[in-house]
Amino acid sequence: MTRSIERWLGVADRLPKFEPIPARSSLERADIRPDLHAARRVRESYIPEQGISIAQALYNRQASFLSGDQPQAYYLDPRQFSTNAKNEILLISLDPKTVAPEIVLSPEEWQQVELDEFGLPKLYLLPKEIQHQAFLDSAEYLGKMVCDETIENVRKVQEDIDGNNYPEYSIRSHDFMEDVVGDQGEEVRERADGALEKSWTKNNTWNDMRANRQGFPHEATSRKAPRKNGIIGKMGRYARSMVEIVDMATGANTVQSIAYGAITGHRTTITRSGFFIEPKNQVTLAREVFSLIDSLDLSGLKKENQEFARQFFKNNIALAVGPNLDDETKNQISEFISLGGRSLTIHTIAPDKKILETAKELRKEFGDDMEIAAGVVPDVPYAEELAEHVDIIKFGHGPGTRCDSANANTLLQNAMEQVIKAKASEKLRGITVVAHLGSDDNASIPIYLGAGVGFVRAATGACAEKSLVYLRDYAGNYVLPNSGDASEPTCFVETAMRPDLIEKRYNNAGRMEDPEGVIGATRFSPESSSMGRRLGDIDRIIGNMLMNLGVTSVGQLYIMLANRSVDILGTESDAARNSSKSKNGVH
Repeated sequence: MTRSIERWLGVADRLPKFEPIPARSSLERADIRPDLHAARRVRESYIPEQGISIAQALYNRQASFLSGDQPQAYYLDPRQFSTNAKNEILLISLDPKTVAPEIVLSPEEWQQVELDEFGLPKLYLLPKEIQHQAFLDSAEYLGKMVCDETIENVRKVQEDIDGNNYPEYSIRSHDFMEDVVGDQGEEVRERADGALEKSWTKNNTWNDMRANRQGFPHEATSRKAPRKNGIIGKMGRYARSMVEIVDMATGANTVQSIAYGAITGHRTTITRSGFFIEPKNQVTLAREVFSLIDSLDLSGLKKENQEFARQFFKNNIALAVGPNLDDETKNQISEFISLGGRSLTIHTIAPDKKILETAKELRKEFGDDMEIAAGVVPDVPYAEELAEHVDIIKFGHGPGTRCDSANANTLLQNAMEQVIKAKASEKLRGITVVAHLGSDDNASIPIYLGAGVGFVRAATGACAEKSLVYLRDYAGNYVLPNSGDASEPTCFVETAMRPDLIEKRYNNAGRMEDPEGVIGATRFSPESSSMGRRLGDIDRIIGNMLMNLGVTSVGQLYIMLANRSVDILGTESDAARNSSKSKNGVH
């Protein structure tokens, strides 16, 4: 077990201790065995160059997790798909009492994990009563993360936004997680913030941005940088928290993960289009999350803050709708509202005005109390009109938004210009930009993920049949790109990584080129790759941020989609940054 995980969590005492796993009888494993047979058959039906994620092969088990019959822990041996000379071992921990999605085991420890006849680790189901106790433990633990100071800061900023008073500060979702990031977190964010600000204000190219990677030179971090004159500065005062999980995939620990994300300031959309989500499960999943939020132990808060906190957390859970509002969808929305939901996201790939019609209908049907977000393509011609009817516009959804390194800057800049135009409406409360980057041409993929910047909600562009890219946020959690359809690769990612961390080049085989020649699963850490070594002290703070599962990967048995850590758009005056508030969530 690495020390970095303890730094991620700040709750080392809650980390599960490794113990040899006892053997189970064949009867106890009977309901698991057919899935492993299916996994083997599916895997063998693909040529080795393509591979397949076992998560896809186990789709049926994953999709049925809402019934309560879900495993709580799966194990993955990289030796199944990696030529990594270090032979690093991952334990994918879905224990709801912890936030850590993975723990590193030594090869010696791994030998104690029992494998089945397929060479896969044996899977175990926890008894229902243990699952229930873990749920209660999770509620108790998550509740202790919340403090009065944070909630009062949230209340103040929301009042400012509701009153169209955009001050020179905004909440940073990172600062909800100081036990994860630690004292050095603010310094790291400021350095990243300055570097990306410098690049954008000077209209530099992707390569110019990468030039800042060596420790962020002093001039890039100077507080005299033109923060208010750059595109970030223009946008910052208008934006609010916009962190979402797009194309949600459900996992055994999804309920706890979404709740954790909501508590730490992240807006999560439960979509119709995710690989594992069916429409009928949307509200069911929301009900589970809201149940956990209702169970949170908030006794440590002032009485007047407790109910506000619960509703704030619920407001961070959004239901995906549309673009067609049939009776089933309206019934789902009504049920969602009855549970305490107040946020909706309109998902569409249509470039026409259908989404605008949907927004108008939602407003008419459900009123102004609902927070409505709309995902649109960057060059949408009706952004200003749409801004009159929605609270949030998400630029960069749908076909035509995939791009290679040649036009990534253009796409993002055009989207930002649309965002600024959309601000003509005082009703618009938030903006995000998605760079949906396609790797069909095996081009270098510039992905703008700003730790400490947050103005770009970026996406990987890995084709489903070529590679799956896993990114990690400040808490060390995985961010899952939706594997999508090979004909329409969709890999949205939202996280808080510096742009220079994404230096991945794909050769003609679609594989990642690595200086050490590691093809397949590569663990980026100071010891295992040149990229990791460049992370230096940042890596020691946030743990290992990035994993790439290449074309030979069989993937994780269960994909854990966890919370994000993305800064909210915001300009920061020196006075605000130096004030005592800068340490408790408001800048």
